Amino acid sequence: MRIALTLLRASVEGLQDKDLLMTDCRGEPLDEVLQRDTEWTVAAQQVAAKLGKAYSAVGDLAYKEAPDEQEPATRG
Repeated sequence: MRIALTLLRASVEGLQDKDLLMTDCRGEPLDEVLQRDTEWTVAAQQVAAKLGKAYSAVGDLAYKEAPDEQEPATRG
């Protein structure tokens, strides 16, 4: 997810550098739209990092605690 967000941000910045990016249909100034996009992108990257850590932790625990006669939950 972080890679996708990084690529999206680079694409938006590339469009802006080429003056191909316009304001949205609500008429908001482009700088405000880009600032909001930047803030949301950073927040999404932070959430993605936390989810990745949580998934790793839960996956390890589920694998270690799986009964011998069952398939580990992380392989499901």
